[in-house]
Amino acid sequence: MMDLKAIVERIQGNRDFRKLDEVTITQYAEEASEIIKQYEVPLVALNRAVYLYACYMLFSDFPNSANKYKTVKVEDATYTRFGDSPNNNYWTSFFNTLGRVWPTGLASGV
Repeated sequence: MMDLKAIVERIQGNRDFRKLDEVTITQYAEEASEIIKQYEVPLVALNRAVYLYACYMLFSDFPNSANKYKTVKVEDATYTRFGDSPNNNYWTSFFNTLGRVWPTGLASGV
């Protein structure tokens, strides 16, 4: 059985989303849960799939919440550059999870 509360807590602990409020995270987790139902993910991978899909959506919709950009000060000037985590790897991780629990080809849509 899926544990939405545990998924929300896990997302809140993720450094990419610490700046987001619980209500927003919960809404995204609930939306991800509804989307994941369409994939018929086995129970063994359900929580992880919902977590990764919610993170994918949050990372995409709230680019400034993640550490994608950093302000750097050099002498008297400052500039913004990509931070340490500019890539949204949650999508790839989501499909890797599906690939481990589904027969070959289903996760890629083949």
